[in-house]
Amino acid sequence: MRGGEVNVRILDYVDEVKKQQLLERISLYISGKLEAGKYPAKPLETFFLFRHLLDEGLYGELDSGKIIAVFERIQEQSGRGNIRRKAVQCWT
Repeated sequence: MRGGEVNVRILDYVDEVKKQQLLERISLYISGKLEAGKYPAKPLETFFLFRHLLDEGLYGELDSGKIIAVFERIQEQSGRGNIRRKAVQCWT
């Protein structure tokens, strides 16, 4: 190509051991902190959690039901779930 740059991916390597460790940590975080209701998730924790949950390279096919359930759990713990439910009740 003249006058331009070409980027070619030469290697796409995934460390399967680290990938499994990350999946285990995510699972422990969800079950130990969110489902147990120990404390509301911090914004930065929420950002990285959803970044990982939406990563097709990490999970393959996305589980939208699980992602939505985690989001709703975070909303409930932060107190925003009640506001959402009240708003829905007002409109129905």
